[in-house]
Amino acid sequence: MLGIIKKGIDNRTENIMLPLYKTMVHPHLEYYVQMWLPHLKKDMLELKKVQKKATKIIRGMERLPYEERLIRLGLFSLEKRQLRGDMIEVYKIMTGIEKVDKEVFFTTSHNTRTRGHQVKLIRSRFKTNKMKYFFTQCTVNLYFTLMVYLPFLHTSSLPVPKEDWLMSQVYRKDTLNSTCLMNNLSHSQSKLKHDVATRIFVEHNHKFIYCEVPKVGCSNWKKIILLLTLNLSRKANEVDHDLIHQTPLIKRLSSYPSDYQEKLLTSYTKVMFTRDPLERLVSAYRDKLLHSEPYYSITVANEIKAMCRKNENSTEKVTFQEFVKFILTKNQEHLDVHWKPMFLLCDPCNIHYDIMGKFETLEQDSEHVLRNIGAPEDLHYPNFKAYSSEKRTSDDITLEYLRKLSSEQIEEIKKLYQMDFALFNYPYDLKMNLYETDTV
Repeated sequence: MLGIIKKGIDNRTENIMLPLYKTMVHPHLEYYVQMWLPHLKKDMLELKKVQKKATKIIRGMERLPYEERLIRLGLFSLEKRQLRGDMIEVYKIMTGIEKVDKEVFFTTSHNTRTRGHQVKLIRSRFKTNKMKYFFTQCTVNLYFTLMVYLPFLHTSSLPVPKEDWLMSQVYRKDTLNSTCLMNNLSHSQSKLKHDVATRIFVEHNHKFIYCEVPKVGCSNWKKIILLLTLNLSRKANEVDHDLIHQTPLIKRLSSYPSDYQEKLLTSYTKVMFTRDPLERLVSAYRDKLLHSEPYYSITVANEIKAMCRKNENSTEKVTFQEFVKFILTKNQEHLDVHWKPMFLLCDPCNIHYDIMGKFETLEQDSEHVLRNIGAPEDLHYPNFKAYSSEKRTSDDITLEYLRKLSSEQIEEIKKLYQMDFALFNYPYDLKMNLYETDTV
């Protein structure tokens, strides 16, 4: 079939060839990869040859590597299609969507002490390899990865087993890397940008590198870095909040020569934490413009009032609408670090972070970071807020502030943070649907 398409079609542009491939060829490959269930490398290579040839004959794709062709065309590798199909089928069987007896296919463990999952599958033991590749056996471990989606539910109270946490890291980094590639954000450079290097902190005792993203729990991470640097056996919330932003004991990557910076980035464990861009924006406004921090509540506030109000001497606090109007007039490269897009602060497309944490799953992610770098067992990420009488910025509070904006401002905010939404896989459309529902 692919040969007929190749011989019969002269116009090999993407908009012609891709629909033909998806309609005439791809369904056959999907059928084979699920029904044949090839486990030998040589068998999978035979199927991959077809997709490799099909993507290579598209104009403009001839010289690109196979993996990049798949990303640009929005296609999955056949291995991923097989995993996806298997996961869907296991889920249907285990949840009763498929009207079959799940006990016929799988043996379940009724041990109530199992970790993470309410029901775990038991993989049978065999003397030979013949049976271990059957669907009912090779999908047992795969079933555990269904829990990978728990971190994206913005529910930090649910425990995430280590194997699922590792899979969530794979998912986050895959999303990040493919988005970087599609948007041409990855580039080779001999020297790290200075403004990025100033945001990165280095802790040598545990070979730990942390990129600071304001409003994503960075103050507490700097407290932890200080304790690790000084080998102090204290709790992080015992460290003075103001001290942590002034102490010279915490080293920045920018303080080292460029060749040594590269060595550290290659050999140390690199960590970055992100947060929903809209929630981070609202948190920055509440923290900086509504409290009595002189630079923001006076200097920045006066600049905003001068731009937005006829009476710039007004003593009323800056509103969220005025704040948004102000930042939308600025180039994103020149925004204050507290509301500057996260990808510009830490350059994750060119610094390959070993752990991508999220504020929404901070408890689990921070524990894995600390255990990964070999921190003392009694050292944990603190759970407290500087303004204890105030509620932490949440989805509900974020939506409350978003309702105050015009539809034009919402669209502009979307454009400003569009790369943060895409790179770090935040559900912009879901949040906006909630916003639109509430404003109807």
